[in-house]
Amino acid sequence: LPKTILYSGNLGRKQGLRQIIEVADELRSFRDEIRFVIRGNGGERDALEREVRRRGIDNMCFESLLPPHRLNDGLADGHVHLVPQNPEAADFAVPSKAFAIMAAGRPFVATARPGSPLWDMASESGAFVCVTPYDTDAFADALLRLARDEPLRKALGSLGRSFVEQKFSKEAVTRQLLHHLESSV
Repeated sequence: LPKTILYSGNLGRKQGLRQIIEVADELRSFRDEIRFVIRGNGGERDALEREVRRRGIDNMCFESLLPPHRLNDGLADGHVHLVPQNPEAADFAVPSKAFAIMAAGRPFVATARPGSPLWDMASESGAFVCVTPYDTDAFADALLRLARDEPLRKALGSLGRSFVEQKFSKEAVTRQLLHHLESSV
């Protein structure tokens, strides 16, 4: 069965979702190995679906978001997740979905500029692959490598889970807050 490459979330302009269409188009000959699932709604959905039909991309489907009580199941559906960004809109933030994906123990490929918070988090955590925006070849190579290498997917997922637990769990945040409060007294 093909591995599921999953994007789930808002289908708006700041997400840089056309990058996914470009990479799906480039990887359409690997349809036996991978399939793209785009889950979500938003202002760009109709245009994205039209572009997929226009190009004849047959390794991609669109679905509605899952209800909140099925979020964990939805995260488990993806063998590899996608966190694309429009660099003009996202150089100063880390999408919250990155933390949810890491907490679920899943790997992902993100697009970000070197030096951005997301790029730096990839280096610090070692938990996901980051490529520069609109570098379709690098994006495609990263997706194929992860789709084909289950031990690598598991290793990255484990690193992500550990990173989130160590840095962003309630306990970790409480410890950091108490440390800051104590040091400021």
